[in-house]
Formats: sequence, structure tokens, C-alpha cells
Amino acid sequence: MTVRSKRNVAICIGCDDYALLQELGGAEADSEAFYEALTASGLYDTGGSRLLLSPTIQEARSCLNEIAAYKDLTVLTFYFAGHGAIKSGTFYLCFSDSDPDRFSTTSLPAVDLFTVISEIQPRQVNFVIDACQSAGAMFDLNALMKPDVIGRAGSSSIAFLAASASDQYAAETSSGGIATTAALKYLSGERQLQQNRPYLDLVEVGLAVSRDVLKGTPEQSPVAWGLNLYGDGILSTNPHYAPSVAGPPFSVEGIAPASATGQLVRQYAEPLWEEYRAIVKDHDPRRLQRTVLKMRAELGDDFVSFIRGYAPALASRASTSEDLLAASDALSVCAIALLQGIDEPMVLHTCRELLRTRSDVDHYVVTNLITVLESDNHRLLGRGYALPDLHYLPMRVSQLLAWISLARLSDSVLGINDPIAIGNLNTLVKLVFQHYHGSFVAVSDEQASWTMLFGALSKRFGWSEQLKLLAERLFATNVAVAGRVLRPWASGKDAFYYTLTRARMEAPIGYEELANPTELLSVLLLLAHRLDLSDHWDRTLSAFDGITLNAYVPDSYSQFGEPIIVGGNNFTYRVGHDVWTVREYVRTFDASVRARIQTAANSLGPEAELLCGLAAYIFPDRVPYFMI
Repeated sequence: MTVRSKRNVAICIGCDDYALLQELGGAEADSEAFYEALTASGLYDTGGSRLLLSPTIQEARSCLNEIAAYKDLTVLTFYFAGHGAIKSGTFYLCFSDSDPDRFSTTSLPAVDLFTVISEIQPRQVNFVIDACQSAGAMFDLNALMKPDVIGRAGSSSIAFLAASASDQYAAETSSGGIATTAALKYLSGERQLQQNRPYLDLVEVGLAVSRDVLKGTPEQSPVAWGLNLYGDGILSTNPHYAPSVAGPPFSVEGIAPASATGQLVRQYAEPLWEEYRAIVKDHDPRRLQRTVLKMRAELGDDFVSFIRGYAPALASRASTSEDLLAASDALSVCAIALLQGIDEPMVLHTCRELLRTRSDVDHYVVTNLITVLESDNHRLLGRGYALPDLHYLPMRVSQLLAWISLARLSDSVLGINDPIAIGNLNTLVKLVFQHYHGSFVAVSDEQASWTMLFGALSKRFGWSEQLKLLAERLFATNVAVAGRVLRPWASGKDAFYYTLTRARMEAPIGYEELANPTELLSVLLLLAHRLDLSDHWDRTLSAFDGITLNAYVPDSYSQFGEPIIVGGNNFTYRVGHDVWTVREYVRTFDASVRARIQTAANSLGPEAELLCGLAAYIFPDRVPYFMI
């Protein structure tokens, strides 16, 4: 069964003629063009779809009442072009007889649209509003996602595109509304979004429209968000779909809401929406991982269909966070959840889709980071008190370098050879070393995984000189504390006490809060050998006398993305007892550990290796030794 055999309905309304509001010139044409773009391919049922031109409020409500009676809708798309206004905290769609003095009775409140959804519960709902202040319609999540407002509509996949923010006008030209014109370029195929899926999703269209409009009209900021609960979002057919590019002809039907799997998704709709709401201000990869892995356990084979829709929608929401890496990290967590099944063709195909989306996000973030760091070299500092940055800034810098390395590796795995993207990543590396070399300080064993990622990939990507500076500074600052750095996932209180201790102030920090054994020193010694620093470092290695080095190797790297990796071996060596020099440690490592690493990593393909790297970056309590 395909999406076409289900009933998909579009309601397109354009209003130019107003009795009591200023008349418009292009809303009807926009609505007609959007209706034609949706229905021309046969994706939408023209018998049930409706095109309304300058209707009255009564005609608009009659149309909604008619749609509310439909059963078994798969996709419902609502498009409106015309006047919109916010009054007393409510957004109204204005029709030909709307009275600005009586909006509540002569216009349509946005929340009434959710009533329709609550009645029919289609699999996918799309809203496109090209009106002034249109973001006020449904982008105040704090209000609209309350159960008493959205009701049962929360069990549908929902996507929104508003032409302007809640305090902005929606501009138009002789060709029509700027946002609609930009969207139609993708729906018609004049511009290409992607080739690997037969349908375009409003979330991806909306993000592209937002970027296009901002480039040409900075005073207008389209807003897009959505959450896909049942697989890929569906807005229109994809004119550029190329099965040969997309890979094997997998089903794109997604999850039927009425199916047993769909019922499971409905049961978890609230925590899925809760993660969606929280990710902007409280970006927490470990919390997201718990949510995603719970869905994997419940959905089984259908998890792939679920995650290919949920992940991009979640990332689009995260892209509005002040944390520039939130969207990239959300996609990483979702992709990592596929590592166990990466040998299955459909899982691999979906994994590459998510990685490609992450790559696009990363390129955008890199450009922004360059702009930010060139104008403000303190951008990586935390907000508020300066004391926490003594501990967390070094970790933030180490993590960023790992992220840059993985962005470059991801492009390589995906076959993306973009000179501009490569140049931007190199520029970002230079900016980090220029502004933050003083923050190359060993403070936590979490830096082991991040340092390994940057160190393992530096020679490949031309950053060997930067790696040497990073390694020497981390080693020197580790010598200063005799190898005693904090354990992974230490609390903020422990980080505070540890910072006081490093400043030779008395603080209640115990050995149980320190990393012993430590993997950071293990990683640094392996890198020293590659950088020809062994003899130089041997002179001060006595500072680590009694410190235990550790290298954990799992039985199989297919488990590397799990919260707890079952099995595996810890290879521990004590400085001054088991090993005395850098070369001796490297020889011991090669003789005892290397073979186990090769066995565990034997079946890893390039995508799986990348996922393991992402797991080490997101969850820095594991080190991907196979990369060095």
C-alpha cells in the first residue's frame, strides 16, 4: 500500500478582498499556485481538497466543518495567505468580512484548527501560513502544546511554516508572498532539497525557506518546526527523487497511526513531545538517548521508520536553541541508536540519510561559528560567573575540536568533497587555536575521547601542527596535577571543589571523584609516540608515578553507542610499576591491546566507525582506540 492510495486532503485559502482591512494583491494567486503544486502529482485527493478565494468567515468555517467529517485521512495540509493579526494573545486568520473590532467573531482563531485535528487525527498535518505575524499562530509552544489546547492532536505528526515572526510583516512582491514564492521553488523542482526520498517534508522545506528569505529579506524571519511521530513527513512529491541515488527501494509508507505500532507511538506521544519542547532550553543528549532507546525497544523493526521522521523534526526544533550544536547533537544521538543494526541495508540507508542531514546542519553551524568567533573571541565562555569556566571552558574547547573532526570525517564517509566546507572547517580550527590555546588544560577524563578523535584524524585532515600544540599543553597541565583529573560525568559541585584544589585551596575532593585509572593520560601517551614527543615527555613522566593508565576495549564495537557497554576488557598499567617510558607503554599497548581492538572492530564499515566516533563525542566515557 502506498501513500497515494490513502486519502490526502489540501485546504488552500487565499484572501485579497477585504471589506474592512487593506486589500492585498497576491494572496489568491499564491493560494492557487500552492494548490496546483500539491494536487498536480495526484498525491492529494482533488475531490476532497478545497481551494477558497477571498471567502467569508462562514465559508471558511463551513469548509473546516466539512473536512472534520472526513475519516481515515493520511495527510491534511492547510495553507492560508492573507491578513493575520494577534489580539489579546490570540492569532487570528482574517477573511473578507473580518472586522478588526470584532476579531473573535469575524475571524478564525488559530487554536480552532487544532479542534479539527482532534476530531479526525490524520497521520500528518501541515500548516503553512503566509500572513503578517503568522508565527503567532502556532509557534508559542508553551501555550499551544498544553493538553487542553492541542488535545488529541498531539498524536498526529504536525509541521508548521509561518512566513514571519509574531512581530513582523509578511512581505510580498509582484510574484506573490516572499515565503510562498520560496516554498514553491522547492515544490515545483526549480530548487532541489534532496534526491533520496520520494516526498518533501514541510520541516525541511520550511528550514530551506527560512534561510532563503533571510538572505534576501533580513527583516522577515520565517519560522518552521514540527514533530514527525510516524516516519517521514509528507507535504508534496519530490520532483528530484532519484531511486538510483536513494538506494534500495524501501517502503516509505511509514507507520500507520491505527496499526499496533502506531498505537505504541501514541502511548509515547507525550514524552516525545516533552523532549521536543525541552530541547531548545535544556539540550541533554543523555535524556534524549533514553527516550530514543525506549522507542527502539518498543518498536523493534519499525524503529527505523519512526526515527527517520522524528530525528530531522527534532533537529529543526533544536536549531532554534542558543546552543549552536544542539541540532547536530540531536541527529547524532538518533543515528547512534542505529549502530546495532547497521548491517541491515534499510538501517544503513536511514543512517546515511540522518548523517547527511547532520552534515548539512554542521556546514551551517560552522559558518555561524566562524562569524561569531571572528566578531567575539569570548563566545565560548559561559554566561554568568567566570569561575565555572576555569573547569568547563577547557572541556568545551576539547569537545568542539572533536566535533570539527567528526564533521570533516562525516563528509568524507558520505562522499561530500566541498572545497568551501573544507576551507570553513580549517578556518574554524585556526580560530579555536588562535583564541583558546590558553584553555588547552587537562581537567577531566572526558577529554580522553575528544582528544582521541581530534588526534586520530588530525594527520588525515592537515592539522598535525595544531595537534602537537594541543597535546603538549594537555600533557604539561596534566603533569602539573600529577595526572589527577576528574572522572567522567562529575557533578558541578565536584568540579567546583576540584577547581579550588587546583588553586591549592582546601576543598573536600576525594580520590573517588578523580579518574583513577585514567584514559586521558593513556591517549596522550599514544599521541606522543605519533608526534615524536616520547623522549621529551619521558623527562617528566615520573610526575605520574603510581597513576594507573587504562584502555577499555569492548567485545564488539556494535555496542559502543549503548548507555552501558556489556562485556569487554579494561587493560590497566601502572606508571612506575608496569611501564616506565612512553615507548614502553606504546609497545605494551601494541602487544596486548591492539589485537583485541582489531578483533572488536573487524566488521566495522565506514558508517559504523563514524557512529562510534559520534558515540565517543556525545558520551565521553568511552574512547574509540580503533581510530588511532
